[in-house]
Amino acid sequence: KINKIYTSPSRRCLGSANLFAKFIEEKFGVDNIPIVINNNLREVYFDLRLINKKQNLAKDRVDLSIEKINQAVLQAMISGEGSELVHKAYKRISNFARLFKSDNGDKDTYLIITHDFLMRVMEVYIKSKKPIVDKINYNNLKGTKRNLYFKGFATNVLFTKFIPF
Repeated sequence: KINKIYTSPSRRCLGSANLFAKFIEEKFGVDNIPIVINNNLREVYFDLRLINKKQNLAKDRVDLSIEKINQAVLQAMISGEGSELVHKAYKRISNFARLFKSDNGDKDTYLIITHDFLMRVMEVYIKSKKPIVDKINYNNLKGTKRNLYFKGFATNVLFTKFIPF
């Protein structure tokens, strides 16, 4: 039983949250699942035009793969050139985790709906045994999973266990 759904304020995430709530209501007869919008769950800001200008992504259009674009965004998250710094995203996750812990019991089940690049930062946050906000590097981010739509991972209410699906 899912007790609450947390979501990014983006239209895409809100739509997904409503679809999940409707599915749970129809399939399991559980209605009125609260959907909580949390701004800390918004996507990591990035501008591909600026990233392209800095990293010259489009020089070889034949090799402009999703993987290459993802790697460029991860590098920009570290440098801050064309993207929100990973440290700021990490602090947003930390703020969300603090609110989440204070707002919920450890016997309940929650669904968190957010975006790929922020989920990568969340994975680094959960796997870290202590805060590493100033030590996150490109390899930390590159080692995370990407683009697993409607897949993700489980954690506990303390954000200390990482269980991939």
